[in-house]
Amino acid sequence: DINLADRTADVVMCCHVLEHISDDRRGMAELFRILKPKGMAILMVPQQPGLAKTHRIADVTLDGYGHIWNYGDDFPKRVEEVGFVLLSTRSSERCGPIHVFEK
Repeated sequence: DINLADRTADVVMCCHVLEHISDDRRGMAELFRILKPKGMAILMVPQQPGLAKTHRIADVTLDGYGHIWNYGDDFPKRVEEVGFVLLSTRSSERCGPIHVFEK
């Protein structure tokens, strides 16, 4: 739960947080809720190259990072399912994919 009223943020930047949230789609929906119409969301998660479908990590203690989700190529689609529209994806050697969405 984000302590902001609906439609109050122009931009949200969420870097390497969603993979730690048990209900990541609820987290995505919270980001959507606080954005103004036409607001922008910049979302970064660790994505495994070539992994088609995101899956929940069975034992997060084995992960070593506390990740609950192992995101695949379907990450943008998962975010779009809560209402966002994908505008662009850029790749960074250091950070991995950077996805920019619009409300």
